[in-house]
Amino acid sequence: MSKGITSKQSVMLQGLAAAMMLYHHLFIRPDMLFVEYSTLLGETREIRLALFCKLCVAIYAFVSGYGMCSVFLRAVSEGKEEMRFFTILRQDYTLVLQKLLRFFSIYWFCVLLYFACENLFLGKEKPLSELLPNLLALSDSFNGSWWYALEYVKILLFLPLLHLLFVFENDHEERLKKKWFFLTLFGLLALFLVLALNLFPSWEYHFRLFVNRLMPSYLLCAAGGFLIARFSLIPSLGKLCISLLPRVQGPVQEALSCRSRRLSALLSLGGLLLMFLPFLIRYLITVDAMQTSLDFLLTPVFCLGFLLFLGDQKIPAQIFFFIGKHSVYIWLLHLMFLDGFFRNLVMASHTAIGIYLTLLFFSLLCAILLRTVYTAFSGWLLLHLKPFLHVLQTAPLTSKEGENH
Repeated sequence: MSKGITSKQSVMLQGLAAAMMLYHHLFIRPDMLFVEYSTLLGETREIRLALFCKLCVAIYAFVSGYGMCSVFLRAVSEGKEEMRFFTILRQDYTLVLQKLLRFFSIYWFCVLLYFACENLFLGKEKPLSELLPNLLALSDSFNGSWWYALEYVKILLFLPLLHLLFVFENDHEERLKKKWFFLTLFGLLALFLVLALNLFPSWEYHFRLFVNRLMPSYLLCAAGGFLIARFSLIPSLGKLCISLLPRVQGPVQEALSCRSRRLSALLSLGGLLLMFLPFLIRYLITVDAMQTSLDFLLTPVFCLGFLLFLGDQKIPAQIFFFIGKHSVYIWLLHLMFLDGFFRNLVMASHTAIGIYLTLLFFSLLCAILLRTVYTAFSGWLLLHLKPFLHVLQTAPLTSKEGENH
């Protein structure tokens, strides 16, 4: 990771997050499975492990922040026009909009499919009146795990503002634009809050609710990923963390300098120890799924440890990469397999590991099928819309308004 986290490694981290998410949703409330099963860990330790696996959300947020920073920086470096403050502002939000459109095209596809399956095949009556709020990510009444869709939107809308804080440090004119932009933005926000809370005292409750819904811990995770990418901290962080391992410090530094055969094994050991530290902290202090205040500190270390641990292990890396490619579909549809006919199949083994692996298998199988269908459908749609889009792009702009645009 001499150059940071690659796109393939980001997908591997998403695969890890998807695997953790399934465990979290299965065993955070064992009584909700309504089935007796055997476990090697014991119920208490299994619940604590499921609580730790809530870190999956922070991993998703961290990867989103890291990835979007790479996208923003690449767009700036490849930009053909002169980069100005408002040019970058427009460009960043254009990239965010494109990202959101790609995400929501998959999200809408899965929501409509879920709605149809629940009503037609699984005997659930999902009211049609709730369909639109779920499609807009304003409600998760159909599926409790969909709450993150709105959080993802908030993260993406927040990241361009964070990016703009670190541009034009040496350009006085553009730095002045940036200063007035943020002063105006925060001033308008403060004015709105003061007027709203004074004119409508009852809004205080809604304001508190809004702040809670912001889930600042995940915004911090995304910001952490963004800043680590922005300042290229992964190589430095990796070397620092390895140097702090006292018992292997000498061998590791020697291996790094002479590229000995032990390097891969030592890095894997260092990665395992790095994973264990945030695991131990979160395992010991977390007693509730909403207890996420330290995740922005623990997540980068855990992710770095995971990538170091995998190292050159091709088979585990390919497994997590494969799961990661389908992680969005797994997230959106895995709870469907805990209802009706599928539920009996998932619970058939009556063992914790068997239940988990069965849910992972069905979720992954469904994700592969849906990703194939979605890719084929979107390709077919694009093929048929391409002539229409080409006509729009090449149509002569005769009006003065068109010329201005």
